Amino acid sequence: PLAADRKAAWENSAPGFVTGSTDATPEHQLLYQATADGDPQRAAASSEAQLRAGAGRLGLELPITK
Repeated sequence: PLAADRKAAWENSAPGFVTGSTDATPEHQLLYQATADGDPQRAAASSEAQLRAGAGRLGLELPITK
């Protein structure tokens, strides 16, 4: 299945992440639900939160935007 192949490829490209994509799953679920609910403000906030959390997991700090 494509999802399993994608997960394996991601985990192979991020060997320092023991939990693989597990940390990001709740973030993706929040973004998906906001989009499904048709709530653009919540979707935008969820998207930004997920990007910032992902950057943080990589040891990066994103600039604050308005």
